[in-house]
Amino acid sequence: MITYLDRAGLKIRSIIYSASYNGKTRKNKRIERTKNFKYDSNMRLVQIIDSTAHFDGSFSVDKTFFFYNSLGRLTKSQKFKEKFPESPNYETLYYYKPFKSTTTQREDTLIVYNKTTEYENDFYTKRFYGYVWEPKLKEGLMIQGQDTSKYQYSDQKDLQKFNENMVLENTYDSKGQIITSDINSVFMNDRTITHKLTYYYYSNGLLESVRGYIPEFFEYDFHK
Repeated sequence: MITYLDRAGLKIRSIIYSASYNGKTRKNKRIERTKNFKYDSNMRLVQIIDSTAHFDGSFSVDKTFFFYNSLGRLTKSQKFKEKFPESPNYETLYYYKPFKSTTTQREDTLIVYNKTTEYENDFYTKRFYGYVWEPKLKEGLMIQGQDTSKYQYSDQKDLQKFNENMVLENTYDSKGQIITSDINSVFMNDRTITHKLTYYYYSNGLLESVRGYIPEFFEYDFHK
């Protein structure tokens, strides 16, 4: 992913490329998604335009809007899918005492997605928890002449609830920069995983890499 910022340090555009684990085809990766960020006169983010390129050659454009209170604090964001422009597909509410955000997705009257993120030191995640309702995976039989074969399908009329709870124990240096995160996660109700993230910085304080199960590396180019 390549992210562009303006002179004030505001994110103005990001380009996400399709990645391949095949070294021979990795150089031929294509643009998968672009995001454009819009701000108001007070330099507050008010809209993200999310354009996605699909493998069949089609495109979709989703939009996210951000709302603020009289104190200038972010209170809500709503994401509208191109296929469902009349109502938000996702809605996030922001709270400050304690500092957290809760994202929900509705299908008719049922909340099929409800997850909360709790923060510390202004914006670092310390806990992520909630649930999602997903179609059950079932087996069916397909008969073609004398041949019978099994296939799997998702039953949209039979949903099951999956709970998730992830706790992060973060440590910081004397500058307030995060240096490690010990993560304990329970997902799909009873599956568990633990891992550790370590953060490295350039001498000027910019994040260089986040190393863990799948490492991330950051490079910066400055233009006049």
